[in-house]
Amino acid sequence: SKLELVFIGNLIQGDLRALGDGIGRCVQLSNLVLNFDSNLIQGDLRALGDGIGRCAQLADLRLFFANNQIDGDLSVVGEGIGCCAQLTLLGLFFNSNPIEGDLRALGEGIRRCAQLATFELWLKNTAVTVSVVRRDFPNASMNAACKGGIWAADGFV
Repeated sequence: SKLELVFIGNLIQGDLRALGDGIGRCVQLSNLVLNFDSNLIQGDLRALGDGIGRCAQLADLRLFFANNQIDGDLSVVGEGIGCCAQLTLLGLFFNSNPIEGDLRALGEGIRRCAQLATFELWLKNTAVTVSVVRRDFPNASMNAACKGGIWAADGFV
């Protein structure tokens, strides 16, 4: 089954916690698209990551965080993604975000997805460099070049 939710510019404090709890109950979900563009995301990422991690049948996951101010630890989202053993396609869209620190913890979770065949990481106008991506995703087999801040990888291993 497929679930697509769009929250462009209208998330309020606590929404991610409730959303994560709800998603975690969708254990037969195979395709999930969450669009959080243009929001101030404060905390609550743990609940979202936990909810995603309980979707054991998830094969296709796309998370949109463009034009945000993310005040939370993205590693907890990576931990949730790492629990999705059936995941074959992952798209993470972080365009126009000030991402502090590195993406290593996010990458650790993604590396546990043994079935992942397609991985897209979009970083246009984001304060994360290609060298950081290469450092934090060292096991990725990159078949596409970085153009204008867009990083796409097929054959993630």
